[in-house]
Amino acid sequence: MHRRLQRCEQWNSGFHSLHAPPRILAVDDHHETLEVVATLLTLRGYWVAVASDGASAIMACGNFEPDLLLLDITLPDMSGTTVLRTLRSTGTTSPAIALTALAFEADNRVYRDAGFDALCAKPADIEHLLRIVRDLVRPRTGVLAFHGSLMS
Repeated sequence: MHRRLQRCEQWNSGFHSLHAPPRILAVDDHHETLEVVATLLTLRGYWVAVASDGASAIMACGNFEPDLLLLDITLPDMSGTTVLRTLRSTGTTSPAIALTALAFEADNRVYRDAGFDALCAKPADIEHLLRIVRDLVRPRTGVLAFHGSLMS
């Protein structure tokens, strides 16, 4: 049974500890892929927000403050590289993974130049994707873990 995802929906793992789980923003216009990725990451203890287009991803990033971006390259309104460039221009420094069927060896440099830290081909080898996620993201600690940021 498949359920339709909202434009930006947060999946909370219910994980509780002194270390808040890392936040991941997953963006893909293929709803089944998005649901599988969000479910697997949530089961591994991450907090996940999802978006199915570039505009929603950009809006969600400001509210959710992700520790990692997982971006499809081919989105209905703009490319994942455009989303990342837009986010980088607004100060977002979170590591980013390009999750795409367009993962050819010759494209590695294009994705690196666009600001991606890693590339994962679709259909994704889940263990490979989880390894990349673990390598790129760390849990938040202290007061910032629970409140996002402190106002000065």
